[in-house]
Amino acid sequence: MSRVPIDEAGRLESLNRLDLLGSAPEERFDRITRLARRLMGTPAAVMALVGVDRVWLKSAQGLAPRDVLRPGSHFERALGSRKPYAHSGSEPDELGMRSFAGKSLAEPAGHRVGVLAVMDPELREFGEDDLELLVDLAAVAERELGRSAFDHLLDEYRGHAAWAQSVMDNVAEALVTVDQEGRIRSINRAGVRMFRRSANELVGQSLPQFLAPEDQGEVERIVRAHLAAPAESFSVHREVAALGGDGARFPVEIDLGGTWITEDETMLVAVIRDITERKNAEARLVDALAKQERAIEDLDRISKAKSYFVSLVGHEFRTALTGIQGFSELLAEQDFDDAEVKEFAREIHSEGKRLTRMISEMLDLERMESGRMQLNYGKVDLNRVVAEVADRFQAATQSHWMLLDLDAALPTIEGDADKLTQVVSNLLSNAIKYSPNG
Repeated sequence: MSRVPIDEAGRLESLNRLDLLGSAPEERFDRITRLARRLMGTPAAVMALVGVDRVWLKSAQGLAPRDVLRPGSHFERALGSRKPYAHSGSEPDELGMRSFAGKSLAEPAGHRVGVLAVMDPELREFGEDDLELLVDLAAVAERELGRSAFDHLLDEYRGHAAWAQSVMDNVAEALVTVDQEGRIRSINRAGVRMFRRSANELVGQSLPQFLAPEDQGEVERIVRAHLAAPAESFSVHREVAALGGDGARFPVEIDLGGTWITEDETMLVAVIRDITERKNAEARLVDALAKQERAIEDLDRISKAKSYFVSLVGHEFRTALTGIQGFSELLAEQDFDDAEVKEFAREIHSEGKRLTRMISEMLDLERMESGRMQLNYGKVDLNRVVAEVADRFQAATQSHWMLLDLDAALPTIEGDADKLTQVVSNLLSNAIKYSPNG
């Protein structure tokens, strides 16, 4: 397993700054673990924060929130793994789990502080699709950790003169200060990159003009209302569409969370996050869920069809065996002339062929379910396939006549000659079985 070097002191400092260790469950993290549990089909899913020697289950589905020992745990291994970490073993771990898959979680500064994991008390293998899904879910969880980190930065530094520039230039989100006229007073480097415009193009303009037309009015009203009442505490969160310098739309979330009064004016700060990656991850998760639901529906249909098929075949088996048993008992217990013996032998032979065909169909069904059905493609003359099958059935029946109307110009096709012969045979067998004599 490839591991990454970890700055333990820096990691623990970042973890303490988040102030989440030992805290109560939060819906924003519970949503992610519920989704992980459902999509991955595991009994348990957790978001864990890794401390000095303990692991705190911040969010837990299928388990009660608690802490476990860190040394030697799967959480410690997942924390230092370059790729998603997966393990299956016969011996259960401290949580009673035999199967584990986890992806490390990093806060905005890049320090790994936790693990998003799914677990199962039974042995199971996690495939590549499972691990890719876990990576997408971990990206959503890291976004939420980023929000926690920034909220604490705001709480710690708001009101300090030295806060503004140092924080603004060292966070991943766009930080925008808006003056009492509703104009952008300053914007950090992340905001310049996000809007793909120079600082000169942004500063002095109104914030709403860089949003999609349908979102401009609402944001304008919110900004002006809170600039007009700076003493009132407020927190507003909106998801809107922003416009880049090239005119391209992209999804963002805006947090308007505070105003303060300087010596001569009122200022407001807006935190803007580009959520394109999150939206794409959510779309992939929705698509994965839809595929999973379709697969379950397909399995249900297959199961019902199989049950019907087995019931039907069982009935057909009994019918064929009854015929064979009856004719053979007659031959064994009574004397018949040669013509009658031949007639009984033909009936026994016919029922035996029915049994052979049904057994072959059951084996084909098993091979299709297990994915082992092989098709041998080659050039196939459909006219010849139909004619050969018709000749074989004509020789076996005296009560029906078959007339063939084949197109001599029909070209050869690519296909499996044996399987096509089986299809035509089934069609003719049913036609003879359910057609009146003639």
